[in-house]
Amino acid sequence: MTTRLDSKPQIWTLAADLGLPTAEKPSRTILDFVTRRIRKIAKKFSCTSLSELLNATAGEVSTAFEEIHSDDDLRQIRLKYVSKGETAFANLEGELSGSKDYAITVRRMHQEAWEPQFVSLIDCRFDKAYRSYFSKWHELAHLLTLTPQMRLVFRRTHSSSAVHDPEERLMDAIASELGFFREFLPDDVGEDVSFEMIVRIRQECCPAASRR
Repeated sequence: MTTRLDSKPQIWTLAADLGLPTAEKPSRTILDFVTRRIRKIAKKFSCTSLSELLNATAGEVSTAFEEIHSDDDLRQIRLKYVSKGETAFANLEGELSGSKDYAITVRRMHQEAWEPQFVSLIDCRFDKAYRSYFSKWHELAHLLTLTPQMRLVFRRTHSSSAVHDPEERLMDAIASELGFFREFLPDDVGEDVSFEMIVRIRQECCPAASRR
């Protein structure tokens, strides 16, 4: 994780809002906080694979993944939630229309008591499908670090504004850590990981991860 994030006021504010102790490296403090949460989730649900950990984490932070593989999927999902009174979904096509928009998480306002509080929509159309695994962890990173100053909507994007947004960069760093959570990787994975090892890790531990 780049130390340049530690100089950004947004990262200090996020650490403070999470009730974490002041430190010289707030990004590391936040990552350690999320790692502890993930370990508890893995233990609670007896996860044995990264796929299980992904699904267990989604359940724990109260979100449901909706994968979009076609324009028709997008329309059907929009209609599904708008018909339930969720007006935040009305402009879903616009929210995910750009080639740089990969995912969006929306807080539901009219869900039933047994339904998740959030919906994380993952755009899997065309080349975006290769990044869907990382997009899911990015959305989970937001939810794992959600503060009382809760937002109704957040998204994963490759837009120029997101590239320079410290919080989005931190979420990317957290997603990278959790998506290949070391405690779920083969014991023989060392510090220097070869291309062959990356292929093996993907095949054995998280086949949904990007090949690119």
